[in-house]
Amino acid sequence: MAWKPIEVTAEAASAATRRFSKKTRFQADESVPDYVVDYIRSRRFNVKTATESGLKGHSDEDHLAAAHRDSRVLLTFDQDFLDERKFPPHRNPGIVVLPRGVPDSKLGRAIGFMLTYVAPVRMAWWNATITISPDGQITVRSQESESGRRRTWRYKVGRRQPESEWIEDEPSDA
Repeated sequence: MAWKPIEVTAEAASAATRRFSKKTRFQADESVPDYVVDYIRSRRFNVKTATESGLKGHSDEDHLAAAHRDSRVLLTFDQDFLDERKFPPHRNPGIVVLPRGVPDSKLGRAIGFMLTYVAPVRMAWWNATITISPDGQITVRSQESESGRRRTWRYKVGRRQPESEWIEDEPSDA
């Protein structure tokens, strides 16, 4: 399959806006520095830190459980959260994994993509694991509500490229 442009009709955009009208609330784990939390808050998004949640020094499982309990998307730099055996989709309130070890300018771009494409539509990301690269690629692993099948969507976004997507079907277990 090749990259194909995303085509969204005004009617589909309006329906999605009505369905997913609430902004995302985030639970930042301990890997997320205060300056990242402060930046997201400056953009008027609700973010709770590990310290504010009483989770300083707690396990990854505890951080995810707290996010699930409070209907918050977990925000992290920790790649361990991509392991679906350890963090099964049915207990996933949404996880955003930001790029680690990149210059601040590239991290800022990745956070900008997250705030533009992920943050405005909270419930769209329930049970999804999202990785965001600084070059404008967003990868979403999620379960289709109708079939229950796991799928991977890749999106290319940014100012210098048309928005496009790549969808992969997961092999069936049958």
